[in-house]
Amino acid sequence: MSKTNDLAAQLAAAKACEEELVSYRLYKGPGVDPAPVTVMVNGETIRLQRGATVKIKRKFARVLDFSQEQGEYVMDLKEAARAEFDAAQSAGLL
Repeated sequence: MSKTNDLAAQLAAAKACEEELVSYRLYKGPGVDPAPVTVMVNGETIRLQRGATVKIKRKFARVLDFSQEQGEYVMDLKEAARAEFDAAQSAGLL
């Protein structure tokens, strides 16, 4: 098999993987907006209700997971900045 055919086969397999259905559940609880979540990937859109386990394409689950990771990262940065500010304020530097 040529490199071109091999790459084409790998690309086709990756695309097929992204189209596989996976179970997914969005957290529903205090402090979380209860509104449905809309996700768009390459022009394809889905809308999910929080708190319900549903089957969605893997590509949407990956976007949702990445969004969650980014949200947690931002919260960590905010907490660190707040702690640094509080420490500076307590030390009389502000």
